[in-house]
Amino acid sequence: FEKGRIYTYIGEVLVSVNPYQELPLYGPEAIARYQGRELYERPPHLYAAPSPPVMGKPQTGMLDPGTVPSARVKDVLLKSTCVLEAFGNARTNRNHNSSRFGKYMDINFDFKGDPSRVLKQHVGERNFHAFYQVLDSDEKSHHQAVTEAMRVIGFSPEEVASVHRILAAILHLGNIKFVELEEGSLEQRRLAVTDEVLVDHVAELTATPRGMVLRCLLARTVASGGRELIEKGHTAAEASYARDACAKVPWGYSAEGFIDKNRDSLFQDFKRLLYNSTDPTLRAMWPDGQQDITEVTKRPLTAGTLFKNSMVALVENLASKVRPPNPTLSLDPSGSFCFLSAASHTLSSREGPAAAQEPFYVRCIKPNEDKVAAKLDEGHCRHQVAYLGLLENVRVRRAGFASRQPYSRFLLSKLFIRSPRTLVTLEQSRACLIPIIVLLLQKAWRGTLARRHCRRLRAIYTIMRWFRRHKVRAHLSEMQRRFQAARQPPLYGRDLVWPPPPAVLQPFQDICQALFCRWRARQLVKNIPPSDMAQIKAKVAAMAALQELRQDWGCRRAWARDYLSSATDNPTASGLFAQRLKTLREKDGFGAVLFSSHVRKLVVLHARGYDDLVVCLHRSRPPLDNRVGELVGVLAAHCQG
Repeated sequence: FEKGRIYTYIGEVLVSVNPYQELPLYGPEAIARYQGRELYERPPHLYAAPSPPVMGKPQTGMLDPGTVPSARVKDVLLKSTCVLEAFGNARTNRNHNSSRFGKYMDINFDFKGDPSRVLKQHVGERNFHAFYQVLDSDEKSHHQAVTEAMRVIGFSPEEVASVHRILAAILHLGNIKFVELEEGSLEQRRLAVTDEVLVDHVAELTATPRGMVLRCLLARTVASGGRELIEKGHTAAEASYARDACAKVPWGYSAEGFIDKNRDSLFQDFKRLLYNSTDPTLRAMWPDGQQDITEVTKRPLTAGTLFKNSMVALVENLASKVRPPNPTLSLDPSGSFCFLSAASHTLSSREGPAAAQEPFYVRCIKPNEDKVAAKLDEGHCRHQVAYLGLLENVRVRRAGFASRQPYSRFLLSKLFIRSPRTLVTLEQSRACLIPIIVLLLQKAWRGTLARRHCRRLRAIYTIMRWFRRHKVRAHLSEMQRRFQAARQPPLYGRDLVWPPPPAVLQPFQDICQALFCRWRARQLVKNIPPSDMAQIKAKVAAMAALQELRQDWGCRRAWARDYLSSATDNPTASGLFAQRLKTLREKDGFGAVLFSSHVRKLVVLHARGYDDLVVCLHRSRPPLDNRVGELVGVLAAHCQG
């Protein structure tokens, strides 16, 4: 239990301890481990019980464990438990969620079972959960959960509303009290209801006439031997007795007084009353009410007899499931889980007819009363082991046929085992060999998987290598085709579009683009006269300094440098400027004028170690011509030279 091993076997009986927590024991992978395996080939599990193989072949008609956790079956099973607990479980001093009735469910058809109702509880105990969910605001979430569960199971909205009305009717019915009124003599006493408003409520909730409800509570109709109808009034005690008989079916979980409690007669008056209800759900619950009163000549069956007949029918139903036509999932009356699989593998004609499959039972143990994980109450578990008859099951297995094998397997092996100890020894030896066999199988299988993976990778890499070669060749061919006209002047391939390269060729194409730019620049420079080289260098220097700072810096016109000496640009003072230059040459000995112009636009010249010079360039020809770039380029080229 501490290691999460919640299953064990007693023969084919599976014993389960509720862990009260989610465990990684279920799902498709777990189903696959147990499907088609012998019962003892895997650790005990619910999945191992349904489908033991016969002669190692697939079994016709066997229940596929994969259908067990299917979404629909799982949802209906879980939701039906919620509904059954609401209408059939109550809190006792020993168990806060004690089942008060026997359960039987056949998943292939409809679940069925008559939930009992109790009228009195011991100190500290409660009635069925459903009543509190209807009345108590603290139980609102449980009430909503039960309503949703009923919807999932298949109850229509009308049926759900009808169930709620029936609950309310039972509550009102239990509150009805009777009083005997004296009218003259003692023989003229008349029975009455203390609060007739409750009768109105019951009549409205059960969709029956108020007068008929009141008459059924105060009297009953019997048929004499001559089929004459006689209405007999109740005493207060008899009316209470009849009221209780209508509102409950006996509980069987202390045995003291069981027979007395089950003497309640379900009077035919109530059956006819409820059968004639306009509520279809309530009407369907009382089919006996369709009998005419003249046809009922004997005392109606007591609740105890009904309970006994129900148990007999249940046992017969279980027996019929030894060879069911379809896979069946059942719950036996004691509350233990019973998994009934379908007929086993169809044998050949010489082996006789199809073998029947035995039921597989699951006994459920609650480790503690608090429903908490990781807590095992040994005394509580011993009590359940005792009343579930698990020890008797072990004793029967030991005293009888403790070791069993299918006949077909015995026929092939013909092993006679005198003592169970021999079988245990063989099983232990087998258990020791299984890990070795598993390792060998794993080794071979893993090697196969590794070789298969290696071959797949080798094929992938070969395909990738040839594909890359193809992409490289195709790209180079496309580049060669596009750049065949790149040598043609005067553009030398300026407008050619480079094709997008494969990822592996991206660095190569970056280098090619750089080389192409240098080649194209060389082709353009070769055609420039030597007299223009100084201007070209100045423009290149200006572009490096200003291309990201100014859009228009005069790169598309010829640069004259010395504009003040030009009669065109400086018509009034060009001669005077030439004289001044001659004087400066004789004085300072400079060789040439780098740049001269009228100052209009601001230009800041930064001289290392000296103050900055701020000038403004103006009076350009043509007007508004930008000579800032020319000035910057000339100075930058001169400094670089």
